[in-house]
Amino acid sequence: GGADVNAVEEDGSTALHAAGKMGHVAIVTLLLDGGAYVDAEDRRRRTAMADAVTFGHADVVTALLARGADTNRALDVACATGNVHVVRQIMARRTKLPEVGPAMLIRACTSGSVDIVRVLIEAGAPVNGCNAAGDCPLVQACLSGARDIVDCLLGHGAAADIGTRGGE
Repeated sequence: GGADVNAVEEDGSTALHAAGKMGHVAIVTLLLDGGAYVDAEDRRRRTAMADAVTFGHADVVTALLARGADTNRALDVACATGNVHVVRQIMARRTKLPEVGPAMLIRACTSGSVDIVRVLIEAGAPVNGCNAAGDCPLVQACLSGARDIVDCLLGHGAAADIGTRGGE
């Protein structure tokens, strides 16, 4: 018997997490071929995909997506980190987009990437949608000082009179 490809470190991470974080696509592929669980979570609930997206390793993202990695989580991390390349890569692979709701658009507005905001709106993200906490894309873009995103949202029909969770 060989080594357990799903062996867990003290922090809950696996070898796949390490390879994804470091951008070692050949090792990622080898681990997946050996039975590594593609969506294994560490104690912070991060996956190898989240690490690859955060550190900008597009080839690792491609390899993980090809093996069925959770695209919702990858998209969420890409929106939060402003990684438009990964957002486009994921959106191009999807056949249905019901998960692209206000939460992802709000994260994109906070990250400051107008390109991601455009991609999400084109995929059907609701410009006037609010998350469970009552946060809305336009308010978050205003709070972030992202004028280009504010202009983009208004240009796509965002209601300028929408309130915040405090009703302001």
